[in-house]
Amino acid sequence: MSYLGTISTREYTGLRLVLRLAQTYRNRQPVSLTTVSQFENVSPKYLEQLVAPFRRAGWLESRRGRDGGYVMIKDPQTISLRDIIALLGNQPYLISCLDRNRRERCQNEQRCAARRGLDKAQQAIEQTLSGISLAELLR
Repeated sequence: MSYLGTISTREYTGLRLVLRLAQTYRNRQPVSLTTVSQFENVSPKYLEQLVAPFRRAGWLESRRGRDGGYVMIKDPQTISLRDIIALLGNQPYLISCLDRNRRERCQNEQRCAARRGLDKAQQAIEQTLSGISLAELLR
């Protein structure tokens, strides 16, 4: 069975990673990937791959040393679920023809009732994902 709008394991694990780091946003306490790995039951090597886009985006900062790790430097209130999914490289389109960046256009695009209905659903999903912040999930 396939699910409309399913997010990838990468996106789900990335969400869990930033949620764990967002818990220490206020006190700026570094959290090691080993610690995150133990809590989330995810390989530290996989977490190393996932942390890179968040660092490049300026959400996280790394601290070296014995008590080092990663620190969330962007306010979790300003990060939405949609931001996380987009940062990790996927737009959760319900069907491929809703992707406005794709090269080929569907010949039935203007008259397709199914597409219009799914486009409304797509917009609702995007609005919902944009309206849920990391801070809200931590409450």
